[in-house]
Amino acid sequence: MEESDIRAVLEGFGPPEALARRYGAREGRGLISPLWYGPYKAALAVSLGGCAAIHFAVWGIGTLISLLKGSGISVAPSPLFLLRSFFTWAFPLFAVVTLVVALLDRLGVPGRREQPADWISALPPIPTEKARISRGESIVGVVGAAVMVTVMLNFSALSAAAFAGQGPIQLLSPQAEGRFVAGAILLFLLAGVVHLFALVEGRYSVRYAAVSTTLHLFTGGIAYFSLRIQPFFSGELIALVEQNTPAGFLPLFLHLNDIVLACILFSLVLDTAETLYRTARYGCR
Repeated sequence: MEESDIRAVLEGFGPPEALARRYGAREGRGLISPLWYGPYKAALAVSLGGCAAIHFAVWGIGTLISLLKGSGISVAPSPLFLLRSFFTWAFPLFAVVTLVVALLDRLGVPGRREQPADWISALPPIPTEKARISRGESIVGVVGAAVMVTVMLNFSALSAAAFAGQGPIQLLSPQAEGRFVAGAILLFLLAGVVHLFALVEGRYSVRYAAVSTTLHLFTGGIAYFSLRIQPFFSGELIALVEQNTPAGFLPLFLHLNDIVLACILFSLVLDTAETLYRTARYGCR
């Protein structure tokens, strides 16, 4: 089929919004009209997302301060308190945004710019199979990041349980443990954000490439900050490894944090290179 034939068929259907309205509710029947629905979703995303980000930042900063101080006293609010506080603010925000948008709609304020004369050329391109990001991979990444954050928040209890037969053994040196746990929590949080953004975006785009590359740079810096610490392991653990492993293993063990750091940096570089390549070759704006 020629391009002119395809354009003739599309012009016969009309713009996507007009086509959708013919299959949906009649104009004026809904609280938010189709012309205002896009701005309405954007306003809700900004207001509710901002509210969630503020609550998450309060919890994250409090948790990091507690870990870095190592005093055993948490200055972070409890998750239940934050959840209750979020919903206390979320419902009024939802109501206010809905009422304001509905009022602007009823007053006749234009909610969306007019369609260009050549609206067919303005339609976004359909992403090819190679431009799509696997939803399953993104979901697994988000869940995995959440699990690892939970593990790192309970690092001390889990490490003590792992060596219960040997008695209480401190795994990391005192100067390394606080920085390592705080850095690991931030690292897995950033990984979860990248996978969550990939799940929302669904394709390799310039926006996704910019966000993921920026977050990968932060992740690399945090990994370097939390792993490049000397001494990294505690004297107790080094003595235990020295007694129970071949002599040639100890030098490798003492540089285990550097090996992990190199693997993290290599995977970040590889993932960033793949993202930039797929965006440049298959991606959409």
